[in-house]
Amino acid sequence: MSTEPDFSPYRRVLFTVEHDPCGPPPDWTRPLTFRVTEVWGTSPRVAAGERYVVRGAYALEGDRAYALSLAVWRRGFGATAHLCPGEGLFETSTELLEVAPDWGNQIDVVVGRGEQCVMTARIVIAAP
Repeated sequence: MSTEPDFSPYRRVLFTVEHDPCGPPPDWTRPLTFRVTEVWGTSPRVAAGERYVVRGAYALEGDRAYALSLAVWRRGFGATAHLCPGEGLFETSTELLEVAPDWGNQIDVVVGRGEQCVMTARIVIAAP
């Protein structure tokens, strides 16, 4: 008997996180830190039609709020997590509409405010 809750059709997937593959803007003072704690998906293969939920924790200094979302070659849709000053938990999700053939088994985490992207991280999902 499994002790893990059944969130069918989602299953926990193994992953690693690479922070700032694109790097922050030069004036970014790093008031935000976050860590991904769980990734749930309908498949361990990042492909069109699959869905993923990402959960984690953050700490945000100052008085400005930011948005955290997931991106895969900019072809998906999902929920945006709003990060308010202080410490907290986040959950965001995406459903992939299209994935470039050479994209790899990864999902990008994008943090921004309005049109400005200030921080990124890459979730690399372990191949089955």
